[in-house]
Amino acid sequence: MKDGAVTMETCLEIDRYHRFPLQHDKWEVRKETKTYRYKLQTVRSGQCFGQEEILTNLKKRTSRVVALTNCSIVTFRKNM
Repeated sequence: MKDGAVTMETCLEIDRYHRFPLQHDKWEVRKETKTYRYKLQTVRSGQCFGQEEILTNLKKRTSRVVALTNCSIVTFRKNM
């Protein structure tokens, strides 16, 4: 990154299961999924991010980046 600051976050999905009685011997199971954002790090000028996805050829992103200030970012494209 040339200028500015960003924060890197990942989303964690936690599944919880709850049992509710329907009758004397019957239960209903309900699934509840909560998503939590977890801050990984703050990246500032002179540092880089996203290289793991390029180098390991990941298709699905594992984190998201949110700008904290106005940023100037240098990007690279991997030739397939």
